[in-house]
Amino acid sequence: MILIFYYSVKNLQAQPTACHNLKNNILDQALSAASNYYDLSPLKAIMKDDEDFLLLMLHTFLRSGKENIVALDSCLLTKSSKTIGEVAHKMLNSYRQLAISETIHDLEQLELLIEIENPDFDVVKKSILNIKHISEIVFRGIEEEIVNLETP
Repeated sequence: MILIFYYSVKNLQAQPTACHNLKNNILDQALSAASNYYDLSPLKAIMKDDEDFLLLMLHTFLRSGKENIVALDSCLLTKSSKTIGEVAHKMLNSYRQLAISETIHDLEQLELLIEIENPDFDVVKKSILNIKHISEIVFRGIEEEIVNLETP
């Protein structure tokens, strides 16, 4: 196994074009996989052909989404269940609009923390980690969508 890996690396080093193509293929596959986690078609239908407004919405989603992930992490450290619920509530609408279905159940469960005083923080942590993981994939995909929209 090590010899095969060594040969593959040596072969790729000897062929910079092949290495570059492999890197691009891996990035293309990752971005393609990212688009499986969200759906822009409902948003595009609302926006009609207004790409500037779509770009504004995507930039806003990225900014607020990243801020909310940081807030969830911070609230988890301080075990502030009510604030976790409030942040999840803020996230739910935009995640539903983009059909990020892998996170909806976790966000709905975290939203319930607004009313729960002593939740099981191991379960809360797992939900936040899942939301964070899926969000990072979606953020990369949306960033690529933005580049594609901004490139003439």
